[in-house]
Amino acid sequence: MLFKRDIFISYAHIDNMALKEGEKGWVANFHRALEVRLAQLLGEKPEIWRDQKLQGNDYFGDEIVEQFPKTAVMISILSPRYIKSEWCTKEVREFYEAASKGMGIRINNKSRIFKVIKTHVPYDAHPPEIADTLGYEFYVSDHDTGKTKELNQKSGGELEQVYWAKLDDIAHDICDLLEKLKQSGETGAIFRQEQDHLTVYLAETSIELKKQRDMIKRELLEFGYRVLPDQRLSPVESEFKPTVEQMLAQCVLSIHMVGRSYGPVPEGSPKSIVPLQNELAAQTSKSGKLQRLIWLLPDNYKDIEDKRQEQFVHHLRTDPATQYGADFFETAIEDFKFAIHDKLKSLKPSPTFVSAADTAALEAPMTVYLAETNYELKDERESIKRLLIEQGCKVIPQQPLPLVYPELKEDVDDLLGQSDLSIHLLGEDYGVVPDKTAKSIICVQEEQAAEKSRKGKLQRLVWVSPRINQEDKRQQAFINGVKVNAHLFPNDDIFETSVDRVTATIMEKVKIIQEKRRKKAEEAKPAAPEP
Repeated sequence: MLFKRDIFISYAHIDNMALKEGEKGWVANFHRALEVRLAQLLGEKPEIWRDQKLQGNDYFGDEIVEQFPKTAVMISILSPRYIKSEWCTKEVREFYEAASKGMGIRINNKSRIFKVIKTHVPYDAHPPEIADTLGYEFYVSDHDTGKTKELNQKSGGELEQVYWAKLDDIAHDICDLLEKLKQSGETGAIFRQEQDHLTVYLAETSIELKKQRDMIKRELLEFGYRVLPDQRLSPVESEFKPTVEQMLAQCVLSIHMVGRSYGPVPEGSPKSIVPLQNELAAQTSKSGKLQRLIWLLPDNYKDIEDKRQEQFVHHLRTDPATQYGADFFETAIEDFKFAIHDKLKSLKPSPTFVSAADTAALEAPMTVYLAETNYELKDERESIKRLLIEQGCKVIPQQPLPLVYPELKEDVDDLLGQSDLSIHLLGEDYGVVPDKTAKSIICVQEEQAAEKSRKGKLQRLVWVSPRINQEDKRQQAFINGVKVNAHLFPNDDIFETSVDRVTATIMEKVKIIQEKRRKKAEEAKPAAPEP
């Protein structure tokens, strides 16, 4: 075994103190949730450890340091207390040195120290070993006031969803790194920077658009694209510009997202990072090797307080030099995401050899389980079904489901096992209850799909009607259960919005899965035969 332990969590004692007596602390909750999510992704329980005997002085002994050469990954949970603790920063330094003496601190340019920023800490105060590492920010900032708010598992609403999305991001990244380390241990391979994936420059944005940027970055990484910047950019213009130029030279596409805020201004520069990156990308695109996409947040922009941003937006809309080499979008973010995927698809080199088996895999239709629903949603279901078929999907079930429970459960399980995606439309009423069971057909389908999703065998998309029959207690309990447990399924989508909006989301999801299937088939193809 290459490493005895997978992950060490480094943290300050005070950051695991619960505000309410009797509750678990932030670090303990993070530890447990990460352990569960990684187990789901890896297919086995990871070995995660931390010093649970920490007292107020954050002291650690030599026995911890001695374990570092046997540990694959460190998670450093940054906070104001952490950076003031001599022992916490020593843990980072000791792990960095141990990793550097072994396989190296970076694998495919990914650091083995994962930086979780629990509470905002100025970047110039981060430990020097991880100062340039991109962190996972478990807080949100108000772009108007500059105030920050920590994320936790009980934040509620959108903030709680952001927490689980962040946790899923770090879980996927750790999973990927652990698997690469395992492969190295089994084959003795020396890792080099991957060259077979397209590289995309996703320009840094103002705080205002951080959520949208994170969403696009997440999807690009899921498709296997390399995304730059993969390190923190310098806040000094003389260092910022050459670093960005070097990164742009590696890319086939740059993506720029612009909103109402001007963004941070590097030291020594009259311009913020947003127009600076746009100018550098426009210059790089003149070589003909870089294509660009610019997205402007839909807005009237008539009352912008910062005149610099008002002028920049005006130039984006009207000045050919500012738009040089770019396709310009001022539309919904979902439409822009489609444009990104279409552009990248066009930039992929055509395969020179595809076997008969690969061709069959590429042409095999994607199977979608479109769950049976109530009569009230019959028209909506038929409309979605028609769109799925037009997109080239095989839609099941193709026959009515049985009304006797054992047969119903067996049929649904078999059909879900054939599917790449399941779609569930939950309306006002509970629906038909099969013989000898207290659960409706709609409920049975959703619960079995959730179980397959939990095991990583299916992706699930659930739409919940904003109108629920208040007198139907069974339906209320069912819907509440779906909502409460949503955080357990970070790869699934659960919506309470208009049918039109969710239909558009369904088609986007389908296109993403179809692209993944094609990509997987391409990667599995054998090399071309010798002439």
